Amino acid sequence: MSLATLWNKQLALLFIGNVFEFYNFSLFVMFSKEISAAFFPNCPAYISYVLFAVGFVARPLGGLLFGYLGDIRGRKTSLIIAVVMLSLPTIMIGVLPGHERLGIASQAMALLCRLLQGVSINGEYITASVLALEKRGVSQTFTSCILTAANSVGTSLALLVSYIAWPCKESWRFWFLFGGIGSLAYLWRRFAYIKESDEFVINRTTCENSGLMNLFKQHLGAVFAVIGIGAFSQAASYSVVVNIKDFTSASDAVWVQETIRSLMIILPIFTYPAMGRLFAKSQPENVMLSIALLGVLFTYPAFCMISSPSKFTALAGGLIITILGGSISGPSKAVYKQLFPVQCRCSGIAIGKGIGGLLFGGLSPLLNAWLIKLASFKFVAIYMTVCAVISLGSLVVAKKRRIWGI
Repeated sequence: MSLATLWNKQLALLFIGNVFEFYNFSLFVMFSKEISAAFFPNCPAYISYVLFAVGFVARPLGGLLFGYLGDIRGRKTSLIIAVVMLSLPTIMIGVLPGHERLGIASQAMALLCRLLQGVSINGEYITASVLALEKRGVSQTFTSCILTAANSVGTSLALLVSYIAWPCKESWRFWFLFGGIGSLAYLWRRFAYIKESDEFVINRTTCENSGLMNLFKQHLGAVFAVIGIGAFSQAASYSVVVNIKDFTSASDAVWVQETIRSLMIILPIFTYPAMGRLFAKSQPENVMLSIALLGVLFTYPAFCMISSPSKFTALAGGLIITILGGSISGPSKAVYKQLFPVQCRCSGIAIGKGIGGLLFGGLSPLLNAWLIKLASFKFVAIYMTVCAVISLGSLVVAKKRRIWGI
């Protein structure tokens, strides 16, 4: 088997693995109403937002744990442990008795399972991305876009099964069992072919002697850059997926809401690979800078369009946000890789993404609901524009300070 063929097989296995893990993580969101009814039947309506945020609270801890493991023990070792830790709580949610049988114990166990999912998902997809991008001779932009597309494929599958399960409310448990068991069953094949990254193998001795103190002393600015660069894409995507029913006032509102939400989840499956091919020979940071600038200019009017009473205007606004938010996310892993040396790369990216995911992904739906209730939807549009400015500013500052190796 040639090296090129072996690499393509490894990339395909990493892609499919990411699909499984994001399917497992996204199921909790897609079945939030059924899970709330099963474990939190007497809680306020906003409990679904809280449950959504819980999965992000643990992400910084997951970044600390799996990033450190990836840097001192290897990307592949960290990846195996993360997959197991994500699959087991997914299975547990599928078999956990509801509130009517276990009472508050079922609520505590459901929250614990979601926390474990949050810890693990950050370690899984960051270490998988770093492992792939540290292969010598690969297109950084294309590889980053392909692996990011896997996230959307997994989330789309979770959305699909939520529609399939809709007539039979209790079938949601089966889909959790399917995801968790399927991910574990696929684990043996996934790691039989995947090799440790080239850069880690070459620098194994210095990596094994590295520590987190070195990261925070010498590369703290890069960690903040990772947090800020992902602000717009995370805030836009998770807000549209979770809050869309609060955003639209169009006629046929339910149809418009589900169409926009589906666009945000499904369209990146096609736009990410297209971007990867189109900009395969371009510097990823230059691509992201251009998209971030467009985000600053068009985010406010696009979100105002989503709230329009015209369903076609609302759909157009949703499409603009989907393209902007998705496009800036595609090449991001390649940019993050350039921010850190190999000795602390997993830790730096995973911790930054974990904190950014909590601030701009997990908490945005709660903030949006609060802004709409106390003020108006226009403040949501302003908040999204601020997130776009943060992303643009982080990209500009990082490049100006020569954090990147360019």
